[in-house]
Amino acid sequence: MSYNEKLANMTRELIALTHKKVEEKTMFGGLCFMVNNKMCVGVEKERLMVRLDPAKYDEVMEREGCKPMDFTGRIMKGYVFVEADVLNTKKKLDYWVQLALEYNKIAKASKKNKKAKKKIITMNKLEIKTGIQVLKPISEVFEAIVDPDKMKNYFISKSNGYMKEGEVLIWKFAEMEIEFPVSVVKIEKDKYIAYKWDGAFDGEQTLVEINLQLVANNITFITITEKSKENNEKGIKWLKNNTEGWANFLACLKAWMEYGIHLREGAYNPSQMPV
Repeated sequence: MSYNEKLANMTRELIALTHKKVEEKTMFGGLCFMVNNKMCVGVEKERLMVRLDPAKYDEVMEREGCKPMDFTGRIMKGYVFVEADVLNTKKKLDYWVQLALEYNKIAKASKKNKKAKKKIITMNKLEIKTGIQVLKPISEVFEAIVDPDKMKNYFISKSNGYMKEGEVLIWKFAEMEIEFPVSVVKIEKDKYIAYKWDGAFDGEQTLVEINLQLVANNITFITITEKSKENNEKGIKWLKNNTEGWANFLACLKAWMEYGIHLREGAYNPSQMPV
């Protein structure tokens, strides 16, 4: 089994006390309990997945063992994970099951698959989206991105200034003999950073947006988007290369902020990268 069978059995018994018509589906590599044809709770590896009222999200995030659900790279309010080791009694598990069953009464059912009846929509523009969770306060993560002296530990080698709204900066990288003009579009302290920069190989300008979200005390979720390019061979190559680049950016930032490791150092040589 790829999920905690004991936890699944306990969950099944609790739901059965009040609901007889329950469908079980394999989903997300685990087991999902569908009540009234709607996703209710599930067991994935060593944790419980709970669908609950989004209005209660911030409140329950304070409880022991509760974690955000971020399958897609972004946090999904209305869904949480609860670690199995804090659900060691039926009373503790029942708290979460009842939260899910209560919301299930008013939750919307999943839309039926109507792809066969819909026209195929072609995506004309390509956009990049990546994300990661960093175990540091949101203010520290913000400063690590806008302060060039901090950014030198995981990304650039040189900048002519601090990131401020309206500023035009020049970034340099240790691995490349290229200067990148960076036009800072908007800054919202501890929340949002947006800038435009020119592509390394085609000179075309794209918009980078960095959103910071407080998950819990001393935990920050970073989402980065970059847009956009035409959906053609050239654009697809950009999508591949820059998605890898932003994933590397986030990994290096996390390694430095949490462990003081300079992960980028000696790891990147443009001439040796696959085409």
